[in-house]
Amino acid sequence: ASPRAGATRRPTPESVVTIQEALGPDIAMVLDECRPLSWLGADPDDPAARERSRAVFERTLRWAERSAAARRRPDQALFAIVQGGIFPDLRRESAERSASLPGFDGFAHGGLGLGEEAPRRPELIRAAHAALPEDKPRYLMGLGRPSDLLEAVACGVDLFDCVLPTRNGRHGVLYTRRGPLRLRNARFRGAGEPIESDCDCPACGAFPRGYLRHLLHEGETLAGRMCSLHNLRFYMRLLEDARGAIAAGRFEAWAAEVGRGMAADDA
Repeated sequence: ASPRAGATRRPTPESVVTIQEALGPDIAMVLDECRPLSWLGADPDDPAARERSRAVFERTLRWAERSAAARRRPDQALFAIVQGGIFPDLRRESAERSASLPGFDGFAHGGLGLGEEAPRRPELIRAAHAALPEDKPRYLMGLGRPSDLLEAVACGVDLFDCVLPTRNGRHGVLYTRRGPLRLRNARFRGAGEPIESDCDCPACGAFPRGYLRHLLHEGETLAGRMCSLHNLRFYMRLLEDARGAIAAGRFEAWAAEVGRGMAADDA
């Protein structure tokens, strides 16, 4: 339904591709069916949950075929989406069959971060990766805590998206290598140090913590903008360092060190 007047629109696999080609992003996504575990079922021994999960990935595959056929812009990457709920074998099958379809430049993990147990997630990601081509990027949709990124990179994920850096930034939750800061807390009143001393973002270069806290409490939009810019730069620096650690052959040790520093990450 339209947020303006309530008029209904029916997206199709074809129209979704057409809209994205008109908008012009570097990466376009197929239309997929994304169901939460409250509908699919979270019990791996439940035959009904397996049946529902299979139905979701079968429909997503059919839509992927239609999306690829509707494609008209070879200069824009188009990604298929892997589904399969909490079942590693279904996710591997979904990935294998998605990879067999012509016309896709990368593959995304769909339906994660919607209620599954976090310790189970790496198994589900790796199950799909076992069937995906190594020369095409893998994208984890909608998960974005710093600890999520480190774990997913270890599983072989290349791309991420999430609202957390900007949504939390607008509310004064800031990410640092020592864990998150909740800038609205009274302890930051009048604080003169930057958010993070070694950060090169616009906020850390111009505004102390105490002043940003003041702006937040006054409802000034500059506060949300600066905090969001810091969070985005934090994420970019984190992944730049991850690439460097991978190139140096020490990602595991680096990730463990960074993870210890951010152990308070519960934002």
